[in-house]
Amino acid sequence: MNQLLDNIPGIEPIDLRDQAIFELLYGTGIRVGECSAIDISDINLNDGQLLIHSKGNKDRIIPLGEHIIECLKNYLKVRSSFHHNLRSEYALFLSIKGNRASTG
Repeated sequence: MNQLLDNIPGIEPIDLRDQAIFELLYGTGIRVGECSAIDISDINLNDGQLLIHSKGNKDRIIPLGEHIIECLKNYLKVRSSFHHNLRSEYALFLSIKGNRASTG
């Protein structure tokens, strides 16, 4: 896993997005579907916390490590380079086409 994470170039916005996704998934153990459902308002980088809306309307707060926080900050700096539409403006992770990143 470390080899995979270390080999993401990290220069282009898509690289920073992918690195943030992989680090978040690996570092927190959240499900892929939960990751794609995260809104910007669900993260609190100052407190190092992430609100996850789980199946069955059960919310939980996940602590974030320093490395994940740094990856998310790097991605958020370039997030505006992904064109977004009104339906995806609150989504944390965006696809190249500007929609909420999905699992499919």
